[in-house]
Amino acid sequence: MNLFVALLCGCIVLGHLLEENRWMNESITALLIGLCTRVVILLISGGTSSHLLVFSEDLFFIYLLPPIIFNAGIVVVQVIVVVMVMVEGGGG
Repeated sequence: MNLFVALLCGCIVLGHLLEENRWMNESITALLIGLCTRVVILLISGGTSSHLLVFSEDLFFIYLLPPIIFNAGIVVVQVIVVVMVMVEGGGG
């Protein structure tokens, strides 16, 4: 669990730091960190499946999914406001 939280925090921090790069956003950073972590785990475990990182459905649905949905709602509202301002500003 601690490794999972550390990887998640690393994805958020690196994604934020690389935000100005056109090709690297948080999702690409998360994919690359996950891929590198999986390769390291496979190399350490000798190619066998490891249960070091176990996906917890409760953790996802209770703690991770609500901020994702909230962020998506905020982005939609911001886009609607920008479009309304452009329409009102350009129509007058």
